[in-house]
Amino acid sequence: MQKKKKFSVENLIFGFLLFAFALFCMYPMIYVLFASISDPIKLAQHTGILLWPLDFTLKGYDIITG
Repeated sequence: MQKKKKFSVENLIFGFLLFAFALFCMYPMIYVLFASISDPIKLAQHTGILLWPLDFTLKGYDIITG
């Protein structure tokens, strides 16, 4: 017979820390994705955290494919 798991503050804190760590690890990948589909001029002028693409464009991919 399985015991029912009870809610605990420790589990809540651990879950929050695990979620924060996952975001911390994924941000570089998200940054590269958003930077690759952003306008290069606006991206070069941008400072700080990039949370969404700046003026969506696929110019970078067009240059690579020729």
